[in-house]
Parts: sequence; structure tokens; C-alpha cells
Amino acid sequence: MTIRVFRNAVIHTGDDTKPLASALAVDGGTLVAVGGEAEVRAAVGGQAELVDLDGVAVLPGLYDAHIHTASFARGLSEVDLRGARSLEEALARIAEHAVRLPPGAWLFGGRWNSNTWDRPVQPDRHSLDGVCPARGSGSSRSRRVTCAVCPATWAR
Repeated sequence: MTIRVFRNAVIHTGDDTKPLASALAVDGGTLVAVGGEAEVRAAVGGQAELVDLDGVAVLPGLYDAHIHTASFARGLSEVDLRGARSLEEALARIAEHAVRLPPGAWLFGGRWNSNTWDRPVQPDRHSLDGVCPARGSGSSRSRRVTCAVCPATWAR
């Protein structure tokens, strides 16, 4: 791999003992040296490729997995209607999920996209009531802007 020295930069290191540097060296995807240009070049030898950053600011990488952990965990216990090809298929999945729930438990889930269905009709309270009439339930559309709720939900 080619070692690259990125120089002529304002590098914010995130290290309180040495908060700024002007150069850094990378070997493949690994940071191998940070400091002044002479210090970094000496650390990696004379064969490194030099990249002039023309005074730009460099910040440490910030990682955000952005999975919305609570929503992800809740989704593991919800009915998943993504990929359903019709209202009938979505209702069958809801009914199948409902029978596995303990008595009195609410049924949540959805993420259906009626735009992709053979007949683009959306679930409503009547269709949900047909598959889980005595259970509180809510089923949301793929972008979670539409929600169908059955009558048992309002009674709770």
C-alpha cells in the first residue's frame, strides 16, 4: 500500500495534550502518524506520497450508526409488512402475528406500502377488525405517515 502524508492542514486531533497538528500519515486505511509535517515525514520515511490540503480543517471521524436503537428493538416484536404484495397478504401476516401474542397485548407494526400492491388499497379499521377484532392494534405505512387503527384500540 502507498503511505500518504496529508500536510498543510489544521488537524483537530481530539487529544487534549496535543489538540492541533499540521500533518498526518495514512497507510491504507490506518492512521500511522500525526504531528508536524517534519515529524510525520520522518516517521514514515521518504517514499510517502505527499498530499497538500491547502490549509483545510481536518476533524476526527465521527461514527453514528444511526439505527435508532429503541425503534430497532421495538421493531423486532412488531409485524413486518414490508414486501407484502396485497392487502390480503398484509392482513394474513397481521393475523399470523396476532395469534402469537399474549392475551391483551397490543399488535404493532406495519411498514406496508400500498403503492406496490396489486390493488393499491390501504388497510383501514374495518380490515384490521376482521383479523384481530379484540386486540388493540396500529399498523403504519412505510414512511409512518399513515396509520390504521382497529376499534378495540379506541376502547382502551
